[in-house]
Amino acid sequence: MKITLANFKYYSSFSQETNAYEAVVIVDGVPVFTASNRGIGGADDYRPLEPRETNRVKLREVEEYAKTLPPRIDAHNLPMNLELLIDELVTEKIVAMDLAKALKTKALLVDNGKIYAYKKKGVPISKIVDWLKKNKPGLSILNELPFADALAIYRKS
Repeated sequence: MKITLANFKYYSSFSQETNAYEAVVIVDGVPVFTASNRGIGGADDYRPLEPRETNRVKLREVEEYAKTLPPRIDAHNLPMNLELLIDELVTEKIVAMDLAKALKTKALLVDNGKIYAYKKKGVPISKIVDWLKKNKPGLSILNELPFADALAIYRKS
């Protein structure tokens, strides 16, 4: 089962205890339900899309599928469920948005697994990237990589 998010909106200013967001959850290429959270610490809200009865059943199937996935590996090693699965997808979207924004405003260089940001007021990012290539040869510049590759490196750091 492939589960993705579409029409994702993140509200950082409303995010207090949890991420404030709203999205359409796509299951195997079909929009099934909306997911949202107000950012004040409560559980996520799920609402089946039309046709409601069909998608309500599909939502339950997704809930059962989520329980079969490996536990979330972190300090708590929580068993997977729909809320944790959606949370992981939301976090991926937020990290991708953060990287996309950073790539537009800074040159990002990877050195020994750490990311360093370079920015100079009035100097285009392309000029900074050219300078880094010349003066820091052999190091990865995230701005030069395909977005998926840059995102994989960015997530690790």
